[in-house]
Amino acid sequence: MNVYVGCFSPNQYAVTDRYREISKGEYREFKEFGQDLQGGGFGLLVHDQADGKIPFKLISTLYRGGLFILTESRLDNRDFLIKKLGERELWEPGVENAVIVYHAFRKWGASFVDHLDGDWSVMIFNTEKKELVIAVDHLATRSVFFSKQSDGFLFSNSKKVLLDAIGDKVPLNRQFILRRLLISRISSPETCHQGIFPVPPGHVLRVSESGTVDKRRYWFFDRVKPVEFQKEEDYLEAFLEVYRQAVRERIIPGVTLGSHLSGGLDSGSVSALAAEHLRVRGRSLLSFTGTTSAVPKESMYKFEDEAYYAGLTAQHAGNIEQHVCTGTSYPLLESIGYSVDTFQELSHGIGNLHWIYEISDRAKQAGVNLMLVGQQGNATVSWQGEKAATWKSSLKEVAKEVYWDKIQGGKSLVDFRKIPRCYVNNPNDTVINREFLSSFSFRDLLREESDELDNSLPPGVGRTRYDLMGLRNNQISVFWQTLSQKKGLIHWDPTNDAGLMEFCLGIPEEFYRRGMRRHLIRQSMKNLLPDEVAFNSKKGLQSADWQERFQKEQVAFRELLSALGPSHPVRNYIDIPSLIRKMDRFLETPGMLSGEISRAFGLIFLTEKWE
Repeated sequence: MNVYVGCFSPNQYAVTDRYREISKGEYREFKEFGQDLQGGGFGLLVHDQADGKIPFKLISTLYRGGLFILTESRLDNRDFLIKKLGERELWEPGVENAVIVYHAFRKWGASFVDHLDGDWSVMIFNTEKKELVIAVDHLATRSVFFSKQSDGFLFSNSKKVLLDAIGDKVPLNRQFILRRLLISRISSPETCHQGIFPVPPGHVLRVSESGTVDKRRYWFFDRVKPVEFQKEEDYLEAFLEVYRQAVRERIIPGVTLGSHLSGGLDSGSVSALAAEHLRVRGRSLLSFTGTTSAVPKESMYKFEDEAYYAGLTAQHAGNIEQHVCTGTSYPLLESIGYSVDTFQELSHGIGNLHWIYEISDRAKQAGVNLMLVGQQGNATVSWQGEKAATWKSSLKEVAKEVYWDKIQGGKSLVDFRKIPRCYVNNPNDTVINREFLSSFSFRDLLREESDELDNSLPPGVGRTRYDLMGLRNNQISVFWQTLSQKKGLIHWDPTNDAGLMEFCLGIPEEFYRRGMRRHLIRQSMKNLLPDEVAFNSKKGLQSADWQERFQKEQVAFRELLSALGPSHPVRNYIDIPSLIRKMDRFLETPGMLSGEISRAFGLIFLTEKWE
C-alpha cells in the first residue's frame, strides 16, 4: 500500500484533527511528517508498501532547506538528471527520487516539471513562503486528489483516504453522476463527490497561505514533433525502438514480472516485447488472460475466446507462461459493490472488473509484484485512424438529436458522439429518474471546463483521439493506481509513456489506416505476434459471459431491488420499475450492453454510503 495524505491549514489544530479522522479509516499505519507554522500548520502522513513485497521504493520523502518534498515516481531519466544537476550526493548508490526532485526544484524552480520523465507526481511544501505545489505527469499516471475545506487544503493519492480525512459526509455531485450515467468518458476533472477534484494531467497546482488555488498547464502539444520518413520500414523500425524502450524502462531489476494478456494488440504487444526482453536474460513472463466462462462465440466482427488468441501469442513468444482467469471468483453484484468501495466512484467499466480483480489475486498468488498492462494503447500504439464521416452517419446524428430534444422538452443541444448507443438508440428507454433527468439541460451536462489543449490539436489529430487519450481527466490512470493500492500490486502501462505517446501523435494520420485499421501496430509486430493475432480484424469482447452470468445470478440483483425502501436515496436518480424492465429485456436480447444496469446498481451502493 503506497498511500499518502496531507493537510495545509492556517489553523495548526486542524492538522491534528485530520490525523484523528484518518486513524478511523481503513489505513492506520502511517508515518507522520509535519511542521508547525506561525498561525498554521502542514502535515503529511505516508503509508509505505511493506518491506520485502516490492523491491523498489515508489514513494520517497525529504525535508531539507525549508522544503518538504514527496514524490511518488518512476523516473525514466534519472541518469540524465543526475548528470545534468551535477550534485555529488546524487551519484551515491540508491539515491531516492525525492533528493533528485529537490535539486531539480532548486535549479529550475517552477519549470522543474519540464525536466521530469516517467510516471510521477510531486508535492513540495515551502515552509518559508507557506506555499504548497502539487504536480502530476502528462497523463496523471500517479493521480492526486484534492479538496479545499473550511479549515484547510487536503490532498491525497487515494480518494478513499481523502474522504476519511474530511471525516464528514461529503455530498454527491449530482450533475457529474448524471453525466456518468449518460457518458462513458468524462473530460472534466471532477469526481462523484462535490468539492473533490483530481489534479488534471499535465498540470501544476499552487496553493497559497490564504487558500488560493492556482492551476497551470505545463504539458502542451508543442512537445509533439512531426515524424517523417521516406520508407514505411523506417516508420516501423523507429516505432518499435521507442515502444521497446517504454516497455524496458518499466521492467525493474528484482521484480517478479507479470502482464495482462488479451487476444488483441495492446496487451498482446506489451507482453510480446516484455517477453523478448526477458528471453535474452533466460527468464519467463507470467501472463494472465481474462476470458469468458461460457462457451465462446465468434461473429464477423467480434471474438469471445480471448484465451485462444492470447494462447497463440504465448506460444509464439516461447517464454510466456499463460494463466487463464474467468472472473467467476467474484460474483457480478459483489464485484460492483467491491468497485464502489474501492474507488468511491462509478468507476470506469464498473460492471466488467471482476476478471481484473481475479487476475490481480492470481498474480499475487503466483508471486508477481509488478504487472504490465496496455490499456492506453487504443489512443497511442494501436490507434485505428480517424474514420471519415459519411452521409449515413450524419443522418444518424440528426435522428439522435430529434430523440433527445423530445425527451428533454426542447432543451438539448448535444455532441452526441459522447452518448452511448444503449441510450441514443431509444432514449425513452432510459432507467434514469425522469425528474432527475429533466433537472439538467444537456447543454449544461456537456459544458466542460476549458483547457488550453482544446484548440491546439496537432495536424491530423482529431477530437475522437484527443478525448480517448484522457489528457484532461484520465480515469484509466486513476483506475490502475487505485487498484495497485488495493491489491498491493503495482500496475504500469508502457502504452501511456510520454515519449511513445508524443512519437505516435507525430506519425501522419493516414499511416494508421493504410489498407487495414491499426496499420502501424499490425505491421510492426508481424514477426513478434502470430499472424492470426496481428492481422485479426475482429475485436475481442471482454466479459462476453455477462449475460449468461447475470441469468444465473439475477436473484441477488432482484433481491437487492426488493429490499430498497420507498425512501432509499437511489430512487432520486434511478427509476426502479424501468430498471427491472431493462433487466428483463437484457435477459431476452442477445448482444445488449450491460453498462446501464451495472452503473445503476453501482449507484445503489454509492448512495447508501453517502446520502
